[in-house]
Amino acid sequence: MDVVAQLWPIGPWAPKDQNMDKGYHESRIKYHEERLKYHEERLRYHRSMVAKKEKNSGIEASVTKEALAAGRKVRILFVDLSNTCRSPAAEQTMKTLLKNDGLSSYFEVSSCSTGSGTNNWFKPEVSSNIEVEASDPRMVSHASRRGLNLAGRQSKVMTKEDLQRADLVVIMDNANRVEVQAAASYWGLRGSVDDKVKRLTEYCRSGTMTTDIPDPYYGGRGMQPSGQVFEKVLDLIEVQTGDDAEIY
Repeated sequence: MDVVAQLWPIGPWAPKDQNMDKGYHESRIKYHEERLKYHEERLRYHRSMVAKKEKNSGIEASVTKEALAAGRKVRILFVDLSNTCRSPAAEQTMKTLLKNDGLSSYFEVSSCSTGSGTNNWFKPEVSSNIEVEASDPRMVSHASRRGLNLAGRQSKVMTKEDLQRADLVVIMDNANRVEVQAAASYWGLRGSVDDKVKRLTEYCRSGTMTTDIPDPYYGGRGMQPSGQVFEKVLDLIEVQTGDDAEIY
């Protein structure tokens, strides 16, 4: 027998009877079946850990512990440009989640606008003239399919009291942050506000790549149908608020 066959007796160089050894191959099959079983168990474990990590996310999971410790209602304020699409949908989604989990008594949830693009909207003489709007009928329609009732709701412009009272101010995009900061500076609240202003996407679960909740009013970018944009916005809102979040 040559040196290679002595060192590694299984292979094309090995004698025919060794290559055809049924007992050897059966033992290797058993070995690999056991290893496969082990790795399948590890795969199930790691998948369960990823799922648990994903569930421990979203605003609901993030602030519930704070609410239970505060001894009072935690006030969450959702903010967007006009308070006719994204922020009222986020408000109603959050209220529904809290109700389903029996946590409504620990939170006060509301929403408002940053003046619908009106310059200096935060000044009393300006805000008093901003027209009140009903929720966008397209958002009302798409939200209703998910059990969210936005019918009959009217927009509200943020006030100084709203910003003062809120424990958490949840914005939809960076433009909202700029407007909230401008209002806070005018009202003399800037130092006490910055830390509590958060983008909704900061509460995202793993796999969510977007940094903003896009405004669906004009139908999104390019030729994307507006209905698809509204559905996408609602999907993002559900993910960030914690549609299946585990409360701890």
